[in-house]
Amino acid sequence: MNAAKRRLLSATPTQMIHHQHTPYLMAARHLDVKVVSAKDNAQHTKQLEADRPISPHFTIYKWPFAGLASGTQRVTGFALVLGWTTAGLLSLPGLPITVLPIFIEGIKSVPFIHALVKGGVAFSFGYHGTKNLFMPRLPRLDVESVHKAATYAIIGGTLCMGIAVFVL
Repeated sequence: MNAAKRRLLSATPTQMIHHQHTPYLMAARHLDVKVVSAKDNAQHTKQLEADRPISPHFTIYKWPFAGLASGTQRVTGFALVLGWTTAGLLSLPGLPITVLPIFIEGIKSVPFIHALVKGGVAFSFGYHGTKNLFMPRLPRLDVESVHKAATYAIIGGTLCMGIAVFVL
């Protein structure tokens, strides 16, 4: 039995209360102080940063489905905001009224970009519409329900994209 434990066991009730409520007064920490020049400190910091490994968490961990759905919601929302902002800026008063139609016809003239933009906008609208339809109506906000709503949202976004690209 060490000395501190013996002292606690042999202490009076008043000493035990004092010890329980003021343990920080009895604690001690050993400090070593080194004097280092700024140049040596900078060199040491660079060496530590060079030896630090890059975290492999993107490649070794399985991404949760709810996390992927959340990321998709953010990316598609940003794409919609970017598209509507571009259309709004090209329609500002003071600009010729032909600017927006010329821009749209320029996109349509390149089939790959036209399909990409049309599919992206359709998927974004379908995904957001479907997810915003199901999320407020969930009976409980648990992982299983969020997965179900995300699945429906991806199906809705894919259907809208397919209709827009292949039918329209």
